[in-house]
Amino acid sequence: GIRTTGDWQRELTDVLTQHGFRHVPLGFGFFKAVSLLMPWSRARKVEWFRRIYSDKFADAERLPSVVAHSFGSYIVTKAMLKYDDIRFDKMILCGSIVSRKYPWSKVLTQRGQANAVLNEAGGRDMWAGIVEWLVSDAGSSGVSGFEDAADGRLTQLIHERHEHSDYFYRQNFEKRWVPFLSGEAVQKVIPAGDDGVNWKFAFTATVVVIVAAIAATIAFSGALRDRIRDGFDFDRSAANATKGSAVATAQSEEGARETPRTTTAATSSNPVAGAETEKARTEIPEKSASKGSSADADRLYGYLRGVWSENIVLPDRTEAMKDGRCVRKNTVSKLIEFDRIGDKGESVLGKWDHSIVAHIEYVPTSEGALAAGIGRDEMNVCLSGKAPDAAAEMSYERGIFIVFSESDFADQYDAVLKIEDCMLIDKECPSHLYGERDMVVLDKISDTRFRIGNSMFVKQF
Repeated sequence: GIRTTGDWQRELTDVLTQHGFRHVPLGFGFFKAVSLLMPWSRARKVEWFRRIYSDKFADAERLPSVVAHSFGSYIVTKAMLKYDDIRFDKMILCGSIVSRKYPWSKVLTQRGQANAVLNEAGGRDMWAGIVEWLVSDAGSSGVSGFEDAADGRLTQLIHERHEHSDYFYRQNFEKRWVPFLSGEAVQKVIPAGDDGVNWKFAFTATVVVIVAAIAATIAFSGALRDRIRDGFDFDRSAANATKGSAVATAQSEEGARETPRTTTAATSSNPVAGAETEKARTEIPEKSASKGSSADADRLYGYLRGVWSENIVLPDRTEAMKDGRCVRKNTVSKLIEFDRIGDKGESVLGKWDHSIVAHIEYVPTSEGALAAGIGRDEMNVCLSGKAPDAAAEMSYERGIFIVFSESDFADQYDAVLKIEDCMLIDKECPSHLYGERDMVVLDKISDTRFRIGNSMFVKQF
């Protein structure tokens, strides 16, 4: 969604993990509301999702499922229309801002891009209701649902009282989302109906509005009369000033000579006025330099100083062979050691180390197969000729991670990564992987955790 970092994904991770799923939170940083109105900003996020899908899921043994809220639903569905090789097992949309006329029959039935879709909509979702008035290719499917149900492959649940983000609680995850992802029946929504109109409150509210309107009319009329009277007074003053201009001119030189002495006396004889003037002189520069100042950098460095890491063990990738299996286990390690403030005092710098280690193992179909000479050729192919205890491949990238102390939002900072050294499985990286990477957002979660995109870093020391 926009103007959020998707904190609901944390609780969802706990629920899905308990039910045997592996959850990969995807975050694209803090997306401003005004960016939603710009087609190029929306298009960049669609391309971001396509890259994430290609990097993480294109070679997965099983199709992934996806859960998307608000602008996330827009990104996913637009990416599917543009790239027909983006495919899912199950899709869950909530607070959707996708057009109600989205061609689900073609996407699901003809192109086979998903097996089933669950759309949860809210009857009081104001944001999903107004977005189609502001964004040309968005819609109110998060309020009224989709028109195309794709012959029953699209399930729609309309919660008559739900607002835009009322889907993120454990009971809903466990009673609707987990069963749907597991291929089971989804708990339906039973409308409760309206609880009636409180006519007494309506009467009170009407009286209050009428009284406020009358008071505003009286105040406006009084202000208008004062403006008219001031106008006449100004005209009279101007006329009098014109008549007395000769006298004022004759006295101007003497007044000019007296002015410096009068000003000095007023400043020195009024200590309060002098204090206020001095206070104003000291406050204005501080306010103008409050963003990106050395004080901001010092506070940010006090938070970041030390070593932060993220370690992930990816699912095994298994290749079936004639007499066994070739299993590849990938471990991803990301490390940032923040150790200094930038030369200009506007950023904090850290050493970036991102490595991927792949451990490769050959598993024969039965015990004793290798001893009998069965599968030895396959093992050599699987291990690339290496001994079993040395069958590992490594790629890495190293550089400088820069976090800027200026922040438009609380606990969120712009950051940039500069790659200085890179290696891809025993060969140097191509030149385009070096240098500065796209700007990212560092989101402070707690004193010991921060998030960059979908990576959660934990402070080590």
